Amino acid sequence: MKTILVDDMLLDLQLFELKCADMPDFEIVGKFTDPNAAIEYAAGHVVDFALLDIDMPGMDGIHLAQALRRLRSDIIIVFATAHPKFAVEALKMKADYIIFKPFDREDIADVMERAKLLRRRQCKRIHFHTFGAFDMLVDGEPVHFRSGKAKELMALCVYRDGRPHHQGAGRHPAGLWRGGDVPAQPGEPAGADGPGGLGFSGIHERR
Repeated sequence: MKTILVDDMLLDLQLFELKCADMPDFEIVGKFTDPNAAIEYAAGHVVDFALLDIDMPGMDGIHLAQALRRLRSDIIIVFATAHPKFAVEALKMKADYIIFKPFDREDIADVMERAKLLRRRQCKRIHFHTFGAFDMLVDGEPVHFRSGKAKELMALCVYRDGRPHHQGAGRHPAGLWRGGDVPAQPGEPAGADGPGGLGFSGIHERR
């Protein structure tokens, strides 16, 4: 996960980076002592996870987290603070977790594991690619159908968004995608893009 660290204390930033250096699932893409610089970075780059100090001069971590969530609603927010009094505020803004300074490597490992679990929950497991050849993927891996007919029926279900298909209504499922396993047969209606053509395009996602 692409991670940013924000703390007005440079030493704390360096300490955190040092203690999670051997955790391969996390890529620290930015370290900031200025919250505004963190917002500017997040506006132009992918950020999956943000570890934020709360008590900072100028913009505090709570307002920084709100600004980051406006940029990306699914960003994982974890606060690191030496002041338990800020815990209530952190919970009110729906932070994903909070750790208290001074933290050790076990605390960091726990935070990272929680962040990974949250990211997996956020990710949709099933994807349907309908631009070009039709494909169904589970956790990023293509599903191998037992027959071309099974794939046709799945394509039809996706095309009709689960609605019943009435005989004679619309195109034959084999004509739903360009480059599909089974092209339109002679005498059957072709899709909008020619024989075996694609009558729709894009990526459908299902949980």
